[in-house]
This record gives sequence, C-alpha cells and structure tokens, in this order.
Amino acid sequence: MKLTWTDTAGKEVSANVDAHLVPIIKVLGFGKGSEFLMLFGGTYIRLSEKAIQSRNRIAVLYGKDKARDLGESLLNAGYPQSYRVPTAKKFLARYLRSKGLKNPDIATRLSSTDVAVRGWLKSDQERRKSSIRNKCRALSAHIDEAVALGLVVRVNLTSGEGHHG
Repeated sequence: MKLTWTDTAGKEVSANVDAHLVPIIKVLGFGKGSEFLMLFGGTYIRLSEKAIQSRNRIAVLYGKDKARDLGESLLNAGYPQSYRVPTAKKFLARYLRSKGLKNPDIATRLSSTDVAVRGWLKSDQERRKSSIRNKCRALSAHIDEAVALGLVVRVNLTSGEGHHG
C-alpha cells in the first residue's frame, strides 16, 4: 500500500509500505509506528483485551486506548492473538533516511551494517537491474565453463544473424 509522510524539509515522501505494516502505521502514525517497530520488532506481543488491560509495555508507552486500537487493528487484519512484530528494516531504513539520518546512523539504530542499509535504500528498479546483471554474469560464467570443458562451442553471430523474423 502506498503511504505518504513528510521529511525533514517538509516535502511529502510516498512509498509502498508492506501490507503487514499498514495496521501498525494506521493506528500509531509514522513516527510512533516506526518507534514501535524499532522497540518491539522481532518480539511476540499478546493482542488480547486482557493483555492490553494489564500493564504491558505497549499500553504504558502509547496508552491503553492506542494499545487496544492496535490489537483490534491487527486482529481484524487476520493476525493471531500471539503476534510477532515484524522487524521491518527496509521500511525503517527508508523512513529514517527521509528524516535526515545518514546511513551509519540508520545502521546503528537498526543494529545492522551500512552495507545492509544501502541495500534497503536501493529502489526496486535498481534491485531488478542488479539482479538481471548478476544472472547474465552467472550465465556467461556457465557458458565459459562449458566451452572450457569442450561440451559446447561458442559461436559468435554477427548482427542480424540467427534471428528469425
């Protein structure tokens, strides 16, 4: 789902947000939602009314009403009573970058490396191009190996040859 928020310069930033993050962002908003994901990502939380009414950390940090709304939103989205919060590092990296953080700072906040952050910040189009280049290189290496083993013969076609139209 495509959602929009403002960056540090007040400019609107739009990005596709994975569907499993939408219930969290809709209830808590981008700022508190990203804080929630950084604090609770990877851990199990209980979504039941009873768990929310007790003094759990979510109710303490965001209030019982927001905790209840979050639980209802996730349950209505089809998640079970015991829910593992996603780590959402790609979303968090993009969100934190839009808020002016540099890659090393994002890496520190997400307990990751700057290399991973660079990967998360690549656009989907850049990822596809990179994937296609890597597949072409791998195919070329396999062909070179087959030629070296004498299994095939490389034939270089001049432009237009070998194409049936």
